[in-house]
Amino acid sequence: MRARGNWRAAVVNAREGRLPNFLIIGAPKSGTTSLGRYLRHHPEVFIPLAEEPKYFAYPGRPPEYQSPDRSAVVKSTHWRLDEYRELFVPCRNQKACGEKSANYLWAPRAPQTIRDLVPEARLIVILRNPADRAYSHFTHNLRSLREPLQDFRAALAAESERKKQNWSYNYLYRERGYYAEQLERYYALFRREQLPVLLYDDLVADAAGVMRTICRHLGISETYPLPVGERHNVSFGVPKNGLVHRMLCRESPA
Repeated sequence: MRARGNWRAAVVNAREGRLPNFLIIGAPKSGTTSLGRYLRHHPEVFIPLAEEPKYFAYPGRPPEYQSPDRSAVVKSTHWRLDEYRELFVPCRNQKACGEKSANYLWAPRAPQTIRDLVPEARLIVILRNPADRAYSHFTHNLRSLREPLQDFRAALAAESERKKQNWSYNYLYRERGYYAEQLERYYALFRREQLPVLLYDDLVADAAGVMRTICRHLGISETYPLPVGERHNVSFGVPKNGLVHRMLCRESPA
């Protein structure tokens, strides 16, 4: 009974524009973007337009990285609590108010920060084969002009040195696939029923079934039709011509 009461309080809290009552926490390149966008179509769900607020990974101070994506990471991070709360002001009658930040699963500070601020929040994890996930992440970075190396093997070999040089989490291709230690940080702080673990392969094979599981977890209707035939944030492999790709994608007057 206590847990149910706390969940209701968390719903009210979110409706008042304070804090979310559910979080999609990762893993990246495992379907988290699709989950978030499917849920946006549900009338009982509110998700802000900010794609990855990342507050719980960097509470109170902006991330400080030395990697090529450092300005983009800082710009997209809502690290001030008042600014983060404002994202949920439009949440009114929706029962589930949440957000998706795929780096929460990996971020060392995130579990405790979530536990401190929204201890009864429903968490959603979806995992993908670590090797497939890492390569998809690498090709995504290539196409986004974040990855200076054109060879995946070279990028893997550079990972430890990049970490020493304080490159961002976006370059931890291997480490972000260490799911066991990441989940253990959450299991130490949250009840198992707060943290169902889904699989990317199941999402690909039966997206409607996965979304019904999520709806049950969030306590919302399972019957509302969601656009599960659409795929989002898909990586399509390494560009055939890196120079041409950079010329086409880089911002310029031309």
